[in-house]
Amino acid sequence: MNSSRASTFVGFLKRTLFGVRFPVRVITLTLASFASSLAIAAPLDSKLSRAEFEALIVETAPKVDAFQAVWKADRDAKIFGGASRDFALFLASQFASVETRVEVESVLTRLRSMPRIRSRDFLRSDSDLDVLSAKDNLPRGADFAIGKVESINPARLDPATVQGRNEIDQGSLPTEKILIARTSVSTALGFGDGLGEIHTNRPTIQVPEMRAFWSTYYATQKLNHPLLLSTRYLRIVSNLQLAHEGPEVPFPAAKLDSESLRFVKEAIKDASNSSSFNDFLSQPKFREWLTKTLFSLYGRKSSLPATELLMRETELGTLIRDRKLLPINHLRFVGTPAVTADAHLRSIGIEPAQFFEEAKAIVPDLQLYHGTEKEAWFQLIVRDGFVPSSTGLIGPGLYSVARPEIAVTRDYTNFRDSLVVAFGLDPDARIADL
Repeated sequence: MNSSRASTFVGFLKRTLFGVRFPVRVITLTLASFASSLAIAAPLDSKLSRAEFEALIVETAPKVDAFQAVWKADRDAKIFGGASRDFALFLASQFASVETRVEVESVLTRLRSMPRIRSRDFLRSDSDLDVLSAKDNLPRGADFAIGKVESINPARLDPATVQGRNEIDQGSLPTEKILIARTSVSTALGFGDGLGEIHTNRPTIQVPEMRAFWSTYYATQKLNHPLLLSTRYLRIVSNLQLAHEGPEVPFPAAKLDSESLRFVKEAIKDASNSSSFNDFLSQPKFREWLTKTLFSLYGRKSSLPATELLMRETELGTLIRDRKLLPINHLRFVGTPAVTADAHLRSIGIEPAQFFEEAKAIVPDLQLYHGTEKEAWFQLIVRDGFVPSSTGLIGPGLYSVARPEIAVTRDYTNFRDSLVVAFGLDPDARIADL
């Protein structure tokens, strides 16, 4: 699936389970057009004061299983990065649907009374937990069904050190520099006000000086390009929109920080027009980081209306399409023959040959892969075949990836490859890249 366009299939799809093939008919899908209304639901800062929000973080953070284990190993450790950001987002999202002060108090009471919060309630299975700590006896991420628990030298967030200066020269997101300690919460000194940005739904980029950016180690090794920082910024914009205002309200472009938006557009323009960007794409690690961030723009923590608006406003959707950056395919089951689709296209003046591509042009080996979370669901697929899910990143259907991106399925199987189902496209299938 690329940006506002979804790869979809017309013709026959063949499912492969233990070497047995069965035909399944599918037809084109387009992303639902999102309302362009700029109606805004009440944001968090109109429901909860900054002091109340910070106090809630401090009070509930010790309930998080992985945080507890970290502080047991090092009482002075500070959680930061994606884990602290996502925990703050998790708390903010609890107030998205409430309106009155009575409802706010009810949510506060519920959160305060929770005996335990699972890390997996707000972290993905491949999300690392970064910890500012000098100790090496931190818990294992696997104990909490998340990625690594990684000890980070505190000097990294000290602008007076070489490491801290490098962090600034790379550019940063204040929302990723929130520090959660056992008894306090703050944003790292010199890295903006991430807490305030989450509280008010006004995220920014700490824009680097570009000459300094290009001299940093990762940039010289073609492992960091301004596009990475830009896509992480767009992700937090979309994440915040969902947390503050729910899944239906688009994020108005006028609400974007102007300097941050300018940086994003310049980064996308450079990636679109510069042949040197191919050097970055040839680095597997850079491509992995970029793909993961782009994929998360359509994840369960993101507002799809906001993501679609951002794709159009920044032209990131065009870049994804032209560079074929996003590997997700979305298949939708229907009973209409492909010939009916041809007739419909011709009725509106479009020749099918101009609309479709051969399956092998997009998926050379005609194999796609789907990961499922539970053994029981896997067994149902084996027994009954694929039934389109009623929900998903962009609606009902079957979500899948091609072989080069098969690692993506692990986020849905908790890294159990035995729960990945392979299925094949009929060689006569046609693909409409919409």
